[in-house]
Amino acid sequence: MSTEIITDTTSLERAKNMVSTFPYLMKVFHRLGAGAVSELEITLPQYQTLVAFTVRDTWSVSDLALFLQIKPPAASELVDRLVKAEFIERETNPNDRRQTILT
Repeated sequence: MSTEIITDTTSLERAKNMVSTFPYLMKVFHRLGAGAVSELEITLPQYQTLVAFTVRDTWSVSDLALFLQIKPPAASELVDRLVKAEFIERETNPNDRRQTILT
């Protein structure tokens, strides 16, 4: 294990984002119940997607793809899996019914 101090701002911001995800994930785990937590499996891309929700409360799939630096079809697939697992929700944008909002 490294005891190196983080000095560059990009790494520091990433570390802050990682730490800030834990309260959100704990809420999700609590919602699932203690028994389900032990069986829960999250992939790294799914975790990174959940991290995005610590930065902003709502996303469109295209904005999420830009943030994660992946192609929109890959983001859409990630979103589908997280919606199915009830980690996030997909709603119709009240201002533009052609667009969905992820929360």
